[in-house]
Amino acid sequence: MSTLLAQGVLAERDQRLVAALQYDGRISAERASSVLGYSTREVQRRLKSLTGSGTVRVVVRRTRNADIGATMLRIKVLRGKLDAITSALAEREDIPFVDVSASGDEISAVLLHAFEPRNRLIFQQLPATGAVTAVTAVTVLHVFCEASDWRLDVLTAREREVLARSPEPSGSRRELDPTDEDIVAALEPDGRLSATAVVHSTGHAESTVRRRLVSLFSQGQVSTQVARRRPPAARRRYSRSRPDGQRAAGGVRPARRGRAP
Repeated sequence: MSTLLAQGVLAERDQRLVAALQYDGRISAERASSVLGYSTREVQRRLKSLTGSGTVRVVVRRTRNADIGATMLRIKVLRGKLDAITSALAEREDIPFVDVSASGDEISAVLLHAFEPRNRLIFQQLPATGAVTAVTAVTVLHVFCEASDWRLDVLTAREREVLARSPEPSGSRRELDPTDEDIVAALEPDGRLSATAVVHSTGHAESTVRRRLVSLFSQGQVSTQVARRRPPAARRRYSRSRPDGQRAAGGVRPARRGRAP
């Protein structure tokens, strides 16, 4: 049902549905129908096509703790060694993002870590790797916006307002216990997995799963994110600025309208 136009751009009705998913990855067909003005059956068909074909995928991400810092890495490697190094980095739980340059000799990565004076990966492991020729590490002091903040600009102001409404927190915020961890692990690869499917995957009681799902999302301990099957080639710009000019430079955001995932 989803329609891919020239150069892989989705038809507008699919883009609007993807935009709704960016606000709420677990939005029901009934609520999406009410907000977007589509019939429930059309929403169901389009969702099935978009997710079933792999055009878009809704995943669940854990909210980072406040005591976790981030470092941007630029790693120069010998030609022919790119795949081995990127694969090793991608397997690490503390690296959520890895990208490679078109030249095939530089890797960009984000390293998440507790605040510490000397990180082992940066100061020991990478320098000791023969295929690595240079490492540049820059500590992230402030994040102006993340990929999950980006929105397709195809909704009306009223639609955005309705979709942005968050449910009231359910209960007090607490640390995730083993039951929560099981539920989150089941949802991480498929954020739209139904409560019934989570029950079958985890073996926990349905009432427990439904209650925990409400709590996890309303408390902001996890969130959904729309992932693209084939993200378009991106240009990353690195720039230096005076300390008193960083807020002005970092606060500049690109236009929200763009190609659908």
